[in-house]
Amino acid sequence: CCKLASGLAPLSSALLKLNGDGAWKESMGGGVGTVVRNEHCDFIAGLSKQIHRCGSVKEMEAWALLEWIIFCKEVVIFRVLVESNAWDLISGLRNKSGFPSKFDVLFHDIVLFSS
Repeated sequence: CCKLASGLAPLSSALLKLNGDGAWKESMGGGVGTVVRNEHCDFIAGLSKQIHRCGSVKEMEAWALLEWIIFCKEVVIFRVLVESNAWDLISGLRNKSGFPSKFDVLFHDIVLFSS
């Protein structure tokens, strides 16, 4: 189960915490990075990945969220608190609405993979 959160949150011993971000520049493309830690802040896993298929900062943040969730499943991490500063994306995911129409497929995948 992935719990999506925005801002800083205290971590219970039952969860791992994923901190990450996405970056994008029109002339260069973008990428995502993340670190997963336990309640003692010990490193558990990490990811750094280039993303070539995006066209904006907002889209990169959505790709980052999807990549983090897929990464957690690949390394068998199922209970993780995902923290992000992409407030509008997190709000849209919580409400399952309000996504820009060009991101519909991306958000559908995020919801599908995070359940």
